Amino acid sequence: MSRQLIICCDGTNNNLTGGARDTNVTKLCDLLAPDANSQLLYYDPGVGNPGELPGASLTDNLSRIFERLHGLAFGKGVYENIAEAYLFLMRHYQPGDQIFLFGFSRGAFTARSIGGLVTQFGLLRPEMEGLVPTLLHVYFSNRERGGKRYTAIRDQISRLFTSDQTRATPVWFVGVWDTVSSVGAPLLSRTITASPTIVGKRFHHVRQALALDEYRRSFEPRPYYIDPTHNYIATGQSIAQQWFAGAHCDVGGGYARSEARLSQEALLWMLQEGVNCQLRLRAGLLDAAGQIDTQAVLGALEPPSGIQPPQPQVHSETWSTAWWALAGLQQRNPHVVLDAGEPQEVVPVEHPSVAAFGLSFPADTVWARRRPLGGLLVALALAAAFWLLAGGLLQGTIVPARMTLWECLLALGQGVGQAGQAAAANLALARWQLEWVFSMAWPLATLPQPPGRVAGAIWADFGLIAAYAFLLARAVTWAFAHIVRLRRASHRPPALLNLLGLAATLAVGGDVLENLFTLALVSAFPWPLLAGVEPVLGLAMTAAALAKWVGLLGCGALVVWGLAAKAR
Repeated sequence: MSRQLIICCDGTNNNLTGGARDTNVTKLCDLLAPDANSQLLYYDPGVGNPGELPGASLTDNLSRIFERLHGLAFGKGVYENIAEAYLFLMRHYQPGDQIFLFGFSRGAFTARSIGGLVTQFGLLRPEMEGLVPTLLHVYFSNRERGGKRYTAIRDQISRLFTSDQTRATPVWFVGVWDTVSSVGAPLLSRTITASPTIVGKRFHHVRQALALDEYRRSFEPRPYYIDPTHNYIATGQSIAQQWFAGAHCDVGGGYARSEARLSQEALLWMLQEGVNCQLRLRAGLLDAAGQIDTQAVLGALEPPSGIQPPQPQVHSETWSTAWWALAGLQQRNPHVVLDAGEPQEVVPVEHPSVAAFGLSFPADTVWARRRPLGGLLVALALAAAFWLLAGGLLQGTIVPARMTLWECLLALGQGVGQAGQAAAANLALARWQLEWVFSMAWPLATLPQPPGRVAGAIWADFGLIAAYAFLLARAVTWAFAHIVRLRRASHRPPALLNLLGLAATLAVGGDVLENLFTLALVSAFPWPLLAGVEPVLGLAMTAAALAKWVGLLGCGALVVWGLAAKAR
């Protein structure tokens, strides 16, 4: 009986929760039977999660918050996680061992990267731990640009620093839930560079469960490409990939027990696929035929309580956190896999549970609930306040340099009765940002108000942007969900819809850039010393303003489309 080395990598911001909100990765760990002789288990908590327990001091708590945000925004920690898991294999692998890799979300990214390292380089000798950072650097380099040089370095590392027994180490099983294609915030992310195929690689068995109803563009999936012309059986390989109902965590887990019905399907499927490929679970979880005993598995994860099993419900992080819209929305396309940037057509396989559940929108989704109104009302109030403040600063009725805070607040209150004048001042500035190019003069020569007033108004406008961005995000996430409704694997996304999913990103991003370029223009910097800079900044400001208005029009079109879809 082969010994099994099992690496389990959790998703972003996921960790042990005491069973309250465990992911499928954690649940899988709970169902294994590790011991020193037959099964070794390595668990890796998710990127961006320093732990559930509170810190020892205020400084420690702040440090944990910073670490968490750094991990979520920049993917900090993902390379370290990959390196640590690879080191585990270096230290413990013996010829004949079976390597199992499991992961969810960015943990799936981690698991697949570990497998890629093993199949690209083999396993380094244990005394070569110091070389692992170099290994990661080479693996995540641009292979297309590196070409023959990449291949030469890879072969050199494998030849010099692995043993004969570990140079061709195979990966026995990869089981992942909804792999994301990159780690970190948009524009700051790290992307999987390996080809999404197992042809010609030392992977024996690969399985992936994917989510049909995930809308967040920053959670774009990384499907495998299953080559219909390749004979996997002849090469001792197998690969399967199925689409499940629900959003990202409806497939990989992480919701409360009472709302985790959908993720059970993806867990049970993965367990059965693993068992079919020799994964050993603890006693009592298989029936006489060697198949997964569903009731035994669910009972092991949550002891029977006499309560009816939870009803399936499709979640959406865009319902609870509308800010996701600012990173873009998109409807997934199960028919296409990107390989080296080129789209490959595939035939998606839908898990039978999708049809069996027969879920309907919005009744069986979180969109049947009413969203909290508190944040909406606060955002409306702040948007109005910052809009009046910007108008008052432009008109000169609010002069912070010569007025106390109380006087500024009184002037702001009086501005409510002069909303028309504030609107005219704000509109004049907006028109200048767009139309100065038609005046046949440089930007500052046509400025509607003194530079100091404009600068103050622009700073106030940043507050307005933050407030209206939330309102915009609430509107477009509602509209997008009502247009998409619930998916089937056979559906193809309308190209226009995914284009409009970027409208909020374009509107808010354009507005921020418009403000930054405007501030640069009206600052005290002596632009005349740099000939030609002023018109360049002016053109950049106008381009950003155009992008903002195009984005706002796109948001409007999306909302109208959503209203029409709801009315049908």
